[in-house]
Amino acid sequence: MAPILFLFLSLDSPGATFSAPAFLGPRDVECLWVTSRVQLDLSRAAYETTTLFHNPGEKPVKGTLQFQADRRSCWPGTTPKMRVGDHEVTLQHNEGTAAYSAPIEMKAKSWVPVRCAASFRVQRSGPDGVERCVAFRIPAQSRPLTDFQFSISYKPGVVFQVVETIPRRGWEIGAKGAYIRQRRLDAAEGATVSFRYYPAGFERIGDDGSVR
Repeated sequence: MAPILFLFLSLDSPGATFSAPAFLGPRDVECLWVTSRVQLDLSRAAYETTTLFHNPGEKPVKGTLQFQADRRSCWPGTTPKMRVGDHEVTLQHNEGTAAYSAPIEMKAKSWVPVRCAASFRVQRSGPDGVERCVAFRIPAQSRPLTDFQFSISYKPGVVFQVVETIPRRGWEIGAKGAYIRQRRLDAAEGATVSFRYYPAGFERIGDDGSVR
């Protein structure tokens, strides 16, 4: 199978955007695979993401996990959350940025799943301000991911028409969701998937761009 082309987009891309966590520390630690699921309705995009990290070394390592989530777009009353293994960790928001971070320690020859969750207001996008967009970002990786999966679930009546997807091919899209999978994803410069669409029905648009 020919590789699917993923693009790197800036954090200023419109719509609801979330990222997989990056490991900041010894380069021996690998990100093996990433899965992300989005529950989408007319006004909210709720993300759940799992990333598997591997320390192949003979010694334990310490580092920092960091992911991107635009605080201005978070669903009112919610904040991003992270679980490392079976434990929920306290996240630190880096003021003036979209970055959240937490320390991590990995045992020698260990595999650690990191689960992140966040909810965002679905915002207007596109030149006419009528489109909506959800996106997911993978930070730059020193080694290809063995597997990447991204899915969006929605009820009939949420998505009227798909405008554009990135990448353009490789998607399965239906009345209740969209899905893309790439085995062995090379994300040396980072990669982004996005799903732009026209929403079904008519909604009142707030001054802040949120759907109400």
